[in-house]
Amino acid sequence: MVGKVNDIVSGIAAAIEEQTAVTREIVGNVAQAAQGIEEVSTNINHSSTAVTSISKDIGQVKRSTEDISASSAQVSSSAVELSKLSEQIKRLVDRFRV
Repeated sequence: MVGKVNDIVSGIAAAIEEQTAVTREIVGNVAQAAQGIEEVSTNINHSSTAVTSISKDIGQVKRSTEDISASSAQVSSSAVELSKLSEQIKRLVDRFRV
């Protein structure tokens, strides 16, 4: 009877050791998963920062493009005015030619 009790106790101890080993493995896997999630979160934060920076750069490019477009329109308008003035000067010069 004592032998059976010892066998049962030994079986329980072995089962507890096995459960402890499995529990340690689970804890290690959870820790690795947590580290992986932390790395993903860090990468997402870096990506978000990069996207924000790119968005600001795009805004600056848009404003610069609008400025260039406005300047081009002004240059075009000035070219038309110069062309008109050139025609007027040509007509005036033609009047004075003998």
